Amino acid sequence: FRGSKPDYEKYHAHFRPGRQHQVIGEASPIYMYWNNAPSRIWSYNRQMKWILILRNPVDRAYSAWNMERTRGAEPLTFEEAVAQEQARCREALPLQHRIFSYLDRGFYAGQVRRLFNIFGPENCLILLNEDLHLDHQRTLRSVFQFLGVNDSIATAERRVFEQEYDRPMDAALHSRLTDMFHFDMRELERLVGRVELEQVGEVVADQRLLVVGRAGAGGRLPPVAGGDQVAEVHRGAVDALVEAGAA
Repeated sequence: FRGSKPDYEKYHAHFRPGRQHQVIGEASPIYMYWNNAPSRIWSYNRQMKWILILRNPVDRAYSAWNMERTRGAEPLTFEEAVAQEQARCREALPLQHRIFSYLDRGFYAGQVRRLFNIFGPENCLILLNEDLHLDHQRTLRSVFQFLGVNDSIATAERRVFEQEYDRPMDAALHSRLTDMFHFDMRELERLVGRVELEQVGEVVADQRLLVVGRAGAGGRLPPVAGGDQVAEVHRGAVDALVEAGAA
């Protein structure tokens, strides 16, 4: 997609809308972080809605490192990786680094501000991992209401994207990195109006976001003949939205 006009037909081929569906979406941890992604998504559909599920940025970084370590893409220890992050990420300039940006991805305030500026706060729903973990049904209802679909669907709670750790993060390193994010968390609290954000994250999951658009809007995904439009999501706890859209 970079540097050329996108072929949206290739993108649309990943979706299989049904007659009963109302909205369609997907989930990824990269769109919110990638500098150019929000503006390109705005060019595709200006009415897109965003659902951000945020995790404690230090725990998120350790989880991402552990995942890459398990995949064999990361030869360094976590402490080595964060110490060398800036130098390693410079290798990807002028882009961001998709793998080694463990800490950089956790500075959420600027990423959220960019989404607010492009799509408006009214089209962005900010959640915490704890919201899904501690009050699953109410949180899902808030998601359904935000999307304008049936909010009476009850779904079974389940844990997704869990992974094993060889050892916990060193406590002193965790504390030092937490201090690094202090002012960004304060700015994020101001942006989204929540005062408990510094406490985010004991649930084993990654930062995710769901991008959802109405089918057929602005000449985008075509409406399904003979019925409502599209409701489909990929990955994670928010896949319950499929059931909500189909109800």
